[in-house]
Order: sequence, then structure tokens, then C-alpha cells
Amino acid sequence: MKLVQVKCKNCGATLMVPEDSLRVQCEYCDSYFTLDDEANHVKFDNAKQAGYEFERGRIRAQKEEAARQHAASYGTTYETHEESRTYEPRRNADQRRWDPYQGAPTQDQKIWAIARLIITFFFGVLGAHKFMDRKIGMGLLYLFTFGLMGIGVVIDLIMEIVELARMYSR
Repeated sequence: MKLVQVKCKNCGATLMVPEDSLRVQCEYCDSYFTLDDEANHVKFDNAKQAGYEFERGRIRAQKEEAARQHAASYGTTYETHEESRTYEPRRNADQRRWDPYQGAPTQDQKIWAIARLIITFFFGVLGAHKFMDRKIGMGLLYLFTFGLMGIGVVIDLIMEIVELARMYSR
């Protein structure tokens, strides 16, 4: 049986009591008192490591909440990759491109379509319009084949003009 050293609250005498005792009588002043959890000391194995892991989890939770609030303020959705705990925007349709099924185009989408038409006209053989649309593979193909020998650029120009006509007809 392990003994714990406790001080009496009335007379200040040092008492040796069993560790599992809940009620103790002081042998000097005959007062009774109940032991609280301070008398039972618990040793935590790897307490430093547990505190470190707790702090890392708290910081990660704060970052995730900040990312959720940021996404909510811009109206975008973010998904979490559990293995890396990073946030990446979903690869849905590019918001700058106009989708006729989503209603009338915004002013930004109209400006973006005009800019894409101009860049396709002047830099189409270099694939700049494909790089603008984040189609890196097609951009490299246009770059090394001079816009698919010019045929791809002509087709893209026609498609851009048709899209602009549809945008401004709404």
C-alpha cells in the first residue's frame, strides 16, 4: 500500500495517508477532512507527446474552419484530402466560361469571352487561348504543331465567335 503525504488544513501538520483513502483524521488536532484529487497524483506516459498531438489537431481544425469560411464567403466549394490535409478547389466547370444552361452570362464572362477571342486570333498558333482555359496539354500540342497547322486555330476562332453571338443574343 502506497502512502501519500498530505498537510492538515487546520494545524498544518504533515500526515501520511494511504493513497486510496477518501476521509482522513488528523492525529494532532483530531479534525476530519475529505481528500480531494490533489492527493492522488496521476503520472501520464508520454504527456508531452499527447500535448503536442492535441495542439497539432487544434491548429489543423482552425485551418480547416478558416478554409470553410473562406470558401463560403466566395461561394465556392472545397474538398479535403484526408492524407495530405490540404484544400484544393474542385475541378468543376471553370466559372469564367459561360454555360448556356446556367442562365444569362455575367459581365465578367462576356469580357472573358472577348479576351479569349482576341488572344485566339493573335496568339492561337502558340496555344495561348488553351493555356488561358487551363488546358495545358492542348496548349502544348498547339504550341508544338503551330495551332494544328492553323486548322485548330480557325476552328477555335469560329467556336469563339459562335459563343459570343449566343452570349449577346440573351
